[in-house]
Amino acid sequence: MKKRITIILLSFTLVLVAVGMVVSVVAAGGIVGHIGDVNKMATTDQTFAVTGAPTISLQDHNGTITVTRGAENSVVVHATKRAATDDLLAKLQVNIQQDGNRITIDTTGDNFSGFGFFGHNGMMVDYQIQVPAHADLGPIRSSNGRIHITGIAGQFDLSTSNGIITAQDVDGTVSAQTANGRVSVTGGRGMLRLNSSNGIVEVQNVQATGLDLSTSNGRVSFTGSLAPGSKNSVETSNGTVSMVLPPDSALTVDLRSGNGSVNVGFLVTANGQNKRNAVQGVINRPDADLTVHTGNGSITLIKQGT
Repeated sequence: MKKRITIILLSFTLVLVAVGMVVSVVAAGGIVGHIGDVNKMATTDQTFAVTGAPTISLQDHNGTITVTRGAENSVVVHATKRAATDDLLAKLQVNIQQDGNRITIDTTGDNFSGFGFFGHNGMMVDYQIQVPAHADLGPIRSSNGRIHITGIAGQFDLSTSNGIITAQDVDGTVSAQTANGRVSVTGGRGMLRLNSSNGIVEVQNVQATGLDLSTSNGRVSFTGSLAPGSKNSVETSNGTVSMVLPPDSALTVDLRSGNGSVNVGFLVTANGQNKRNAVQGVINRPDADLTVHTGNGSITLIKQGT
């Protein structure tokens, strides 16, 4: 009996010690500028002359990256540094190098290894970049931040670990990948390679010259058109797929769901499976391929305007 009481008292003591340590750490965080607050700020602006279509590459860790259309023959970089303290702000460095039409932007000092909840260290750099109408972006990398591009044409290589990627009214090849977040493209035309591990993938009003859309956990939606001769693949492990295409679309289709239904609003001439969870065949006189697979979720392919 005494032994049991001793064990209980010892366990209670350890709990009190652990609670005390947490309170002390949080209190210390409050002393050092309130953990997560980024009250200190500094900005930097640089303009670079270019000829033709420039190539922009950027490495960031915590912050938002926005790229928009600006004046021809110039690239403007506006960087906003934010940190919890003056010392942390001084550690943040924005390094920009130009080699002809290639501009490389690198963020350093934001990988501070001090204490922070959930990896947040109270340091970030937001970028607003203006480029000519034609510009290549890549690679554009962020660990914990949003990436948004709008109104330009080129080749785009975009990735973030924890954040949203959006592209609006862009022409060209868009390769975008995020581990945790949404990937969205609205307007424009081109080849789309979009992937999210945990998030939705959505495309609206795009003239696609090819699709490679995938997510592990989330829905996939597409509204637009598929170019003649294009190869198009859509896949999700856990989620629904919705495709809305012009009535005159001409496709070879392979639509299969592991645990879900397949609903097609087009007349399909079957040349394979044609059942509740699988449809294989042709629509009109096919000049493009469409493959849609989902593990757990329904597939819907319907005509625009219905």
